[in-house]
Amino acid sequence: MNYLWIDTFGTLQLRSETARVSHFPTQHAKELLVFLLLHPKAKHNRLKIISLLWPDSPEDKGRGRLNTELWRLRTLFKQIDILPEEILHTDRDSVTFSPNKYVLIDCEPFKILAIQAIKKADTDTKEAILCKAATFYTGDFCEDIFTDWCILERERLPRIYLTVLG
Repeated sequence: MNYLWIDTFGTLQLRSETARVSHFPTQHAKELLVFLLLHPKAKHNRLKIISLLWPDSPEDKGRGRLNTELWRLRTLFKQIDILPEEILHTDRDSVTFSPNKYVLIDCEPFKILAIQAIKKADTDTKEAILCKAATFYTGDFCEDIFTDWCILERERLPRIYLTVLG
């Protein structure tokens, strides 16, 4: 399997060893992917996702729209030579994004390193970890997505970054 790099700092983009995607077919496809990225390995109820992305949509139309956006995400993964069935799992009631060792999301090591540094007592070790964490933060989180849940993450990560820099 190819590696999949997902850049969430700045504009969302997907990269593999052979291709790059920075343009998504719809804003909803992008929002769906970001929602799944924020909660990896969680089994999300389809109705919850529908209520987040299409709050005024009847259930039957919402299910159709969700299926269409999931198809679009699968198509994007295939464009960059990633097998969607290995990381995107769906059934009638739920959707799960399950990144494996071949999926690298840039905001994850940033958060992990920041937490590790806080726990370290040794100043030199702490400083080295913080320096490494700072290299991952390259801009606002998914800067062109304006849903409430994305904005909350966009506001949270710079606070962590300021702590890292401090």
